[in-house]
Amino acid sequence: MWSPANPQALPSQEERRLANKAITQVESQLIMALEALAHAQSVVDNLRKDLLSRRAWLAPIRRVPPEILSEIFVLVTEIEAYAPIKISEVSRRWRKIVLGTPRAWSMIFTRNRHRSFHKYASTFLERSKPCPLHLYMPDDDPNISPLIKAVFTSSLYRMECLSVTTLQLVDFDGPVFPLLAKLTLIDYDGALPITFLNSNRFPRLYYFDSNLSRLTRGNGDAETMPPRLRDLRVCSSLTNGWITLVQNCSNTLESLYVYIDNDAPTYADRVSVHLPRLRYLEIVDDTLGFAGASWPIQAITPALLTYKEYAMPEETQGTFHTDVGSVTHFITNHFFDLSNYVSLQVLQLTEVPERAEEWTIRLQENPSWCPNMELVEFDQHGIQFGPRESILVSRNKEANFTINYGESFSVEAPGVTSVYECEDWMPCRDGRDSST
Repeated sequence: MWSPANPQALPSQEERRLANKAITQVESQLIMALEALAHAQSVVDNLRKDLLSRRAWLAPIRRVPPEILSEIFVLVTEIEAYAPIKISEVSRRWRKIVLGTPRAWSMIFTRNRHRSFHKYASTFLERSKPCPLHLYMPDDDPNISPLIKAVFTSSLYRMECLSVTTLQLVDFDGPVFPLLAKLTLIDYDGALPITFLNSNRFPRLYYFDSNLSRLTRGNGDAETMPPRLRDLRVCSSLTNGWITLVQNCSNTLESLYVYIDNDAPTYADRVSVHLPRLRYLEIVDDTLGFAGASWPIQAITPALLTYKEYAMPEETQGTFHTDVGSVTHFITNHFFDLSNYVSLQVLQLTEVPERAEEWTIRLQENPSWCPNMELVEFDQHGIQFGPRESILVSRNKEANFTINYGESFSVEAPGVTSVYECEDWMPCRDGRDSST
């Protein structure tokens, strides 16, 4: 193939002709090489597909029975909202199995699905029939809220677990949610009349979390029969409607969590409430200073096993709940007299590493406080004890109870509910209790 004798010189007319001819030859060779490369790449791709197909044919996953794959697909959908769709694209076999697994399509999330919401929701609603629905609907965008109502209103009878804003819940205005067992309000400034929570509308509701939404009660509101709530989480903020709800559900409550924020009102007198089945009570005081007047209930709790009390700041001394004679498990972050905890077996202290030695000494010096004490645990939350570690080791040898310290507690509190709310990262998956 021709090349110039002197590449630095300017080409003559003849050299220009020869150069153009050479360029044409190189271009032809390049085209043939690219065609050969494309053919070779096609051969490589086909060989890879053939290799994958042969390996897949031998893959152990093919031995997994369809019913096991079905359960796996359900678990995967608890982590990834689009999982059923992605699974259906893996193979014909997987598509057939996941389409035949309604539970895999029963967990529906509306967050960030504005453009394809109707198609997404309709597909999942159809393919999940006749299973109960677990819905997470945090959107309060005015463009999507009407779609939520339009799509889901016809499926109210299948809702089992619902996480929704207060406005959306009221906007449904469903006459009855016959299957709903767990309800979580996920806004922070909503207001829900407690009369809306009645047993006619929610005949099977046993778990309710108001988050930071207010529960309101008007003077002219008619009395209604509340649901038979077992697990209740409320916020004491501005209104006292939550107190009425606790009173109305006092005979069925087994777990109660109350968050006291800075807007909580004060009460001159406490209301006596008998909670015969309550096994777990948690009070979190975020008023930046212990204020006994912000706790309105004198609770009588003969069956209480676990009491958890957090106060801000941790230097607070005092307690909200006093009927603790049956408590076997106590969790707190501040210090006070334990003489009334006659049944206490496990004491767990968090965020108080600097007072660990003081707690230990007080317990050893007052054996009558907790005669049944078996374990004292200090949760460091990543804070190192430093020189106090050796002191606690020596105290451990002297004490008639075990002293543990670490970054987490080793013993689970009795009475804690195993309820999972429908969240975008962990949807409700505890189906056992919903049948009772």
